Amino acid sequence: MNGPVSRKNQQLEDAVLKKKPKTKYQRKWEGTFGKHTARCHPQSFIKQISKEGKPILLLVIIGTCASILDFTIETAVEGLGMLKTKILALGWLHTSSLMTFAAWSAFTIVVATLGCIWTVSVDRFAAGSGIPEMKTIISCDLHKQADQYLGARTFFSKAVGLAFALGSGISVGREGPFVHTSSIIAHRLMKHIGFFRRIYKNDILRRHVYNAACAVGVASTFRAPIGGVLFSIEVTSTVFMVSNYWRAFVAALSGSIIRQLVSRLRHSELSSYHPMFPTEFEAKSFTYAEYIGFALVSLLMGIAGATYVVSSNRFKQWWKARSAHVPVVWGLLLLIPVCLLLYLPGSIGQSSSSEVITNLCSTKELPSEWTDALSSIFVMLPLAAICRLVATVLSTSLLLPAGDFIPTFTAGALFGRLIGEIALVCFPDCGIVPGGYALVGGASLVASVTHTVSVAVIAMEFTGQFVYLNPLLLSVLVASSVGSALSVSIYDSVIISKGLMYLPILRVNLLEDVKARDVMEIDFPLLAKMTSIAKLEQSLLLEPTHSIPVVSDMEAMVFYGCVARKSIEELYHDRRTVAKEYHTEKGVPESKQAAKKENECRRCSSPNFRAQQHVDLTEIVPHHRTSLATLTKHPRLLALDEDNQRDRDDDGDDEPIYLRNDENFVIDSSVLQVDAETAIAKVHLFFEMIKCSRIWVTRRGKLIGRIDRAHLHAKILALKKERRIHLV
Repeated sequence: MNGPVSRKNQQLEDAVLKKKPKTKYQRKWEGTFGKHTARCHPQSFIKQISKEGKPILLLVIIGTCASILDFTIETAVEGLGMLKTKILALGWLHTSSLMTFAAWSAFTIVVATLGCIWTVSVDRFAAGSGIPEMKTIISCDLHKQADQYLGARTFFSKAVGLAFALGSGISVGREGPFVHTSSIIAHRLMKHIGFFRRIYKNDILRRHVYNAACAVGVASTFRAPIGGVLFSIEVTSTVFMVSNYWRAFVAALSGSIIRQLVSRLRHSELSSYHPMFPTEFEAKSFTYAEYIGFALVSLLMGIAGATYVVSSNRFKQWWKARSAHVPVVWGLLLLIPVCLLLYLPGSIGQSSSSEVITNLCSTKELPSEWTDALSSIFVMLPLAAICRLVATVLSTSLLLPAGDFIPTFTAGALFGRLIGEIALVCFPDCGIVPGGYALVGGASLVASVTHTVSVAVIAMEFTGQFVYLNPLLLSVLVASSVGSALSVSIYDSVIISKGLMYLPILRVNLLEDVKARDVMEIDFPLLAKMTSIAKLEQSLLLEPTHSIPVVSDMEAMVFYGCVARKSIEELYHDRRTVAKEYHTEKGVPESKQAAKKENECRRCSSPNFRAQQHVDLTEIVPHHRTSLATLTKHPRLLALDEDNQRDRDDDGDDEPIYLRNDENFVIDSSVLQVDAETAIAKVHLFFEMIKCSRIWVTRRGKLIGRIDRAHLHAKILALKKERRIHLV
């Protein structure tokens, strides 16, 4: 008895000790991520390096180039500032205040006008911030717009124009132009260097690099890598992939380090870490009771920021219509009130933004020269703040590269310092630090204007202190909420005024009754599986779309997928060539051949034919597109169709062609489809999440319509006007 039992126990023990078979779940994950998911292995590290090596190298190069560009522009601006100081130091200019103002204004107007001439002459797309354009490019796949806004001419126009704008002393910032120039650097490297071309061809990776380049622009400008990444995500992305987070930090960190390094070439006494606006706040700089004051500052700045956005948008629209013909001459006239506004408050308006912000956020008293023109700081501070905001509205309307961050931060710091000084007078024994209120006020106004929360992180990074962490977070949350409730952000206002193809954010609860069938198009080219050369030609001429849908037949309309336009063109030319050779061998009369050639020349020289070949999809009003039936009813096209009908019969254009799915002619069945009853909020979410340019609408497998990004954009704006609701 003991023998069989012992052998059975031994078999059980051996079975337990044996390796358990892998479950289906384990095999699935190992097949996806490799065999070393549960333990470290050198091979995994090597594979990761080989996979991410090119993107990392590209990000480091972008950060390095952007930092060197920042250093170069800053050096040029400092050179112009030194020239301005030497000119104003001439003794004969100090005989009267009028002479001093004339010399200061003349220098500002001349340098700013040179910047306008350069921008208009080289590339007008360089004017403005650049963040709205990047927000539009990142939001969807727009190759044409990317090449248009991210060209080499735009880069040189932006860089030199920004140096003139900052060196002139007008009220403009640099964060937007640097975001734009960094994105141009990334675009040119990916597109024109073969080593990185694989990244450019991958839509997802290309957008990731654009996001990282935007972070580099902010990080190198403010020496704020963390805030730069967060700010770039907030202002350029509606939906951000967490997997791209580390790439943005790699680029921002490399840009920040290189920027600190090259700064020591000109100032060797600088330490390894040197914030832009260093402060010396003590740990006990505020009490809990002062949170009420910080909330009040943020509330007022929220209202002021919304007012600034609305005023700036309306003035820019009016000014654009007025100065469209001779922008340089009108810009010259606009610079005169800009100089008056900056000179009016005294030396505080003539000082650089860096100097003003450093003094406002200081724990010390304000410089005595600021009160030479106006003896009371309670008059000087609000006057300087209002003049700064108005001057910023006028300055950013010029055809110059210009940002809004630093000017609005300066104006907010002036308002905040005013409230801090008033609180100090009212409560002299509470140890109130007015400089802290200036920091909170500046961050609050920027948060209201841009609708961002990361301004608090940037403010802490470029001051080098985290003492006001909680007050800053509280203030930017309140100000951003107030600004969002009262107006759109400054970047969205530019998108709306320029008509860029960016989908506005929807208020879902206000559009619950709108479905995909309400916004879809029903007139568009399509092909049946059994088609002909003539129908291939008609589908290619009707609309210059990048893909054409294929259905079973015109009765059932079962949706098979989409075919690339290039494949259809190749098939058309191949079949047309074969048909010509066949009928030539049959001996078609020469008179018919000559008549056909003449007819072809006449058709190709028709203005309607040219219009179809050069249609820009972004300029088409989607719900006014012409169907194929309507197109053939046009008198000129109908005459051409009648002239060509006999030639088609002779050339075999009506011979059937079966569209077979093979390696040379691929019918993509993985295109995005939605049901006709899908809510518009879900359709909008698909566009934002997948970054696609088109969605097909089906019902039980039958193709009934399509929704283009441009069409949905126009439909949302129409709904906004029709229902009078706030959609963006």
